[in-house]
Amino acid sequence: MATGTRTPILLALTAVAMFGASVPLAQVLLGAVQPVMLAALLYIGGGAAVIGARLVRARNTGESPLVLRDYPWLAGTMLAGGFLAPVLLMVGVASTPAATASLLLNTEAVATAVIEAAFFSEGIGRRVASTIGLITAAGMILSFDLPGHPGLSLGALGVVGACALGGSTTPARAGSRPRTRSRSGP
Repeated sequence: MATGTRTPILLALTAVAMFGASVPLAQVLLGAVQPVMLAALLYIGGGAAVIGARLVRARNTGESPLVLRDYPWLAGTMLAGGFLAPVLLMVGVASTPAATASLLLNTEAVATAVIEAAFFSEGIGRRVASTIGLITAAGMILSFDLPGHPGLSLGALGVVGACALGGSTTPARAGSRPRTRSRSGP
């Protein structure tokens, strides 16, 4: 493996490890901090990291500048992914076992794939459909509140709701816009 290809792989593995550890650590912190406050603190920390990385990176990233039609998407992304999703996640994590909540975070991939297929003409092949089915089945099993209470765990549903909101922001972050139907009829 060439030296230049190791850095992105190491960064990706580090991100995955940190993401996996975030829920158990958040659950420990939730003993001392309210869920909404913890969500805010986590996002402030994430924003500070992005600003720091942006200052270190070269200025010319090849990204297109924001235009007026981007602002509604940006506002929706900020509301869904920057406010509602983290608050739902922390409220869900507060009443869900950390291992269950960590595993339920995989439902964000399902939400992203379904939203992109439904609104952005993204194709879903057999492998992706199988993966979506398995993640959904696992999420359903993890969401059942088995210790004597019939139904679904509200905490688990909060985590899944946070993942759905987070998945809804992925196309907007990627600069996609929903397909529009042609006004000209057949």
